[in-house]
Amino acid sequence: LLGLKTTVGLETRVFINELSDKVISSPNEPGVAYFMASGCYRHPKPGSRAEQILLSMRNTARDRNLAMVERINAYLNPITLSYDADVTPLTPAGNATERHLLLAYDLKAKSVLGGDAAKVAAFWAVKLGITPDEASALIADTPKFHDKMRAKLMKYGGVGYIAPESGSFPAIEDAVRMIHGMGAIPTATWLDGTNPGEEDAMAYLELLISKGVRAANIIPDRNWNIKDPEQKAIKTRKLKEFIEACRHFNMPVIAGTEMNKAGLPFVDNFSAPELAPYADDFMTGARCIYGHTALARYASFGYLSEESMAAFGEDWKARNSFFAKAGAALQTEASIAQIMKEK
Repeated sequence: LLGLKTTVGLETRVFINELSDKVISSPNEPGVAYFMASGCYRHPKPGSRAEQILLSMRNTARDRNLAMVERINAYLNPITLSYDADVTPLTPAGNATERHLLLAYDLKAKSVLGGDAAKVAAFWAVKLGITPDEASALIADTPKFHDKMRAKLMKYGGVGYIAPESGSFPAIEDAVRMIHGMGAIPTATWLDGTNPGEEDAMAYLELLISKGVRAANIIPDRNWNIKDPEQKAIKTRKLKEFIEACRHFNMPVIAGTEMNKAGLPFVDNFSAPELAPYADDFMTGARCIYGHTALARYASFGYLSEESMAAFGEDWKARNSFFAKAGAALQTEASIAQIMKEK
């Protein structure tokens, strides 16, 4: 309806053995990093190793959620969830995240307590260790309320926290293999460069490239729009370091957001002095991913396809230029589909 050029991504967490002793982008979880597939346009082939890995990832995530719900149910009783009845219906395709669990507990408390605001606030005050007045104020601000719930119930030190074990998350090598099997682009996600695993941007990207990673995702707003001057100075400096490292390795950079977290800006302010120097990087990255998506879907010429490798080899600068130009020139996928249909 809006005529927007769109792409599809997949986010997960992976284990990086070489950084098993360092916190990367998942707080308090050494060796664990958030990770993405960018430019998804098809499922893995049925029966393929990539499909097996994807199904295993889905099942592992579900098992972890079920274990978490069991612990949290015991703590919040009588506010308890049935995973299939209360959580799954909130998801678009049955794949729940912690955000879906938070919403489910929020809704269930209101339902069980009859929608009585005072009772709901009193309940959460006890369970979250705050006063009823503080609970009332939080409940009125859903993003902050859910963040408070998440910290108390699900994150490190919380009652439902599940510490990573061997097999809790796929090895990065398996995730890359699965993403290649989807015809998508393995993509690093970058938090803010302050954790030991991320602090040396060049070394971090060099390691990831050796694993098959060829793009990077950043949530810009949390790396510059910061009230504390000291923290802002540190994070804007680290942002600069990371963008420069991506340029060095000719890696497309994508401006991302947390779509399952309310309260974030709908569109980043790329005219802000802190982001303006990188606006072209983000635009080029977006065009690359869209160019890949459209050409992969309609011409079997994806960013990492055999055809693309034959054409560009290891010349990533030329590859990026081509796909960025394609992404800028091509119409929306709906328009392309109509043109193909008419032909």
